Order: sequence, then C-alpha cells, then structure tokens
Amino acid sequence: MNESYPPSDLPQRPTPQPGGSVKALAMLSFASSFIITVWTWALIARQQETWPLPALYFLELIALPATAALFASWRHAQFSRVAFAVAGAMFAFCLLGVWSIGFLYILPAALLALLAFNSRRVTREPLLTCAAFFTGFAIVQLAVMIGATRLR
Repeated sequence: MNESYPPSDLPQRPTPQPGGSVKALAMLSFASSFIITVWTWALIARQQETWPLPALYFLELIALPATAALFASWRHAQFSRVAFAVAGAMFAFCLLGVWSIGFLYILPAALLALLAFNSRRVTREPLLTCAAFFTGFAIVQLAVMIGATRLR
C-alpha cells in the first residue's frame, strides 16, 4: 500500500499571506518614518558631530519600517510576527523619546500597529503570540536604548 499522507485529493488550505492593504500600510509607515527621519536629521545634524548614537537611532527608525515593508512585499508567512515585533520596537522608541523626537514617530508606530493587527487578522496568528512578540521586542528596544545612553 503506497498512499501518501495527506491524501492529495483533499483540498489543501493555502498559507495566508499579506494582501495589498497590508503592503500599502507597510510602505506608508516606511515613507512617513523616512521623511520624518530625514527632516529631523537635517535639523539636528550640526549639533551631533561628536556623538554618533543619534545617527544610529535614526538608522534604526528607518530600518524597522523597512523590514516590515520588505516582509510584506515578500508575502512572508511569518509577517504577522515581524509586524508585531517592529511595532513594539517603534512604540518603545516613542515612549522613551517622548519628550524629544519620540513624539514625531507616533504616526509610523501607529501605522505599524494597525499593520500588525491587520496582518494578524489575515494570518490568524494567536493573540498571545503576537502580544509576546510586541512586548518582547519593546523590552529589548528599551534595554538597548537605556544601555546605549549609559555608554555615553
């Protein structure tokens, strides 16, 4: 008896993937973060000649939404987890930098959160898993930012 499992005559459930609205939100989040970062860096670059850490924060604030946009473009199956991780890191940055430039990044962070919840609806990822990715990456982001400011 040479039968394969699962039987090929049964319909296979396709892997859910992010759609057009998810891609549009990811690109909008990236574009808004990029514009805010370029504008802010142009205003404060002359004041940051000796300490490179703000430049690294700005690179991170471009890289996080870019990661979400790439995963959305690739239609990656784990996109929901990536979206929640990126949203958590962006919200942690907004929280820690709320009295300086963190307030400017609330729009990209909110777009990433909307993106994450939309992708969760598509992929049917358990809410506890999504909350763990959001919280875990927010804690890592806070720890890295606090640790980096201690090095100064």
